[in-house]
Amino acid sequence: MAAVKPLKQVVTKPSARPRSGERRLPRLSPEVVRDRVSLVAVVLLAVAVVSWVISRDAAITARNYHVQEVQGQVADLEQQNNVLQSEVSRLSAPSRVVDVAKKMGLVPVSPDQWRVLSASGGAGSR
Repeated sequence: MAAVKPLKQVVTKPSARPRSGERRLPRLSPEVVRDRVSLVAVVLLAVAVVSWVISRDAAITARNYHVQEVQGQVADLEQQNNVLQSEVSRLSAPSRVVDVAKKMGLVPVSPDQWRVLSASGGAGSR
């Protein structure tokens, strides 16, 4: 049998030893740092754009809700206006005015019973 030789252990001495409990991070190349910074910038930009789009959508939705609410109020007011116009037409009909006048004791007069008054003079004259 051939004798087994023990392996030599290679130990490298670090330039600065980390303190106990600390891990030393590997040094990154400038290309890797640039790529990671670019990635973070793109992600932040994407988050900003998505946030802006969501806020605009929320604002548009709120305005749409307000427009629908105002349109409902306009429809209600138009209906009330139509009801009131019908009531004005009914109350101002000549036949109704004559009936109300008769109930109040008013009677039609003939043209010879009319008296026309004119104002003459100033405020102090009689």
